[in-house]
Amino acid sequence: MKKIVNIIIFTIAGIACLFALIFSFNFDEKSAASYNATGQVKAVAPEMLEELSTANADNLQEFITKYQSQIEERNKINRELQNKKEILYTFITSLKEIEKDQEKFDQYKTNFASYSARLIAEEPTAQSYLEKFNKVDNLDNLHGYILELEDEYAVVKQDYLVEVENIKALNSLLDEASKIDANKSVQKKEIELKELQAKIDSFQTGAVQLNIAIYGFYIVFFITVGLLVFFAIFHLVKNIKSSIGVLLGIALLIVVALIGYFVSTDQLTEVAIKLQTSPSEMKWVGAGIILFYFVFFGAIAAVIGSLIMNFVKKYR
Repeated sequence: MKKIVNIIIFTIAGIACLFALIFSFNFDEKSAASYNATGQVKAVAPEMLEELSTANADNLQEFITKYQSQIEERNKINRELQNKKEILYTFITSLKEIEKDQEKFDQYKTNFASYSARLIAEEPTAQSYLEKFNKVDNLDNLHGYILELEDEYAVVKQDYLVEVENIKALNSLLDEASKIDANKSVQKKEIELKELQAKIDSFQTGAVQLNIAIYGFYIVFFITVGLLVFFAIFHLVKNIKSSIGVLLGIALLIVVALIGYFVSTDQLTEVAIKLQTSPSEMKWVGAGIILFYFVFFGAIAAVIGSLIMNFVKKYR
């Protein structure tokens, strides 16, 4: 069985290395920013890449003007989203200041009409959550309402940050096109435009190859995991008495993972928001980190304990 497991591990490692080599041959590290921008533009505005791939020196300026206008519109919408995010953050902060003080809460409720009027003047969409606050009548309800607002804030902030990255990618591609259009020589403009089109086409081909490699890796990975689980279950069933320790170890890991999930925070970091991670997924990430530390330090403790036991037995 050990030989089979070793063969499986080396096979998956070899295939993973092969996939990595395939991608590395088609990827220039210096072009990482352009590669990422191309992928992002394809996700949010694929028509921009299609039009750029057929553009020429005569209609390049028309292409630039069209997408400059679209980017300005996206910037306008995102500024509104940013304003909503900041207003919501201010409102949550003000509620947290009175969350544990009944006197401050009562005073806040008394002055809320004028405060809410100012907020609505700055951000009309604030009307909905301000109306909900009017129904909050005690500190317990206030705590629950703050949690509800924080969930809404996480979504708004996530949408804002994702759109910031989208706009950055669109601007990056448009800047390259604008630099080409600035050439006074039509011939040079045509040459550089064809080079840009070839580079974008290469990036898209590389992205397809990477996706194929990733899917291939997942297939091999899950097949490997399936085989390992099969052999593990087979071994446990065949040697059930001697496998009690293993079963207890698995049960302990499950317990640690569950404890890790419940004690982990669901607060989203900047990176998590950009990756569009949900609060629930954030808790599982925390559980995974706790489980990793438990296994890591447990393994170190086991090694040290084994060395100490061997030393004691040797010199007893």
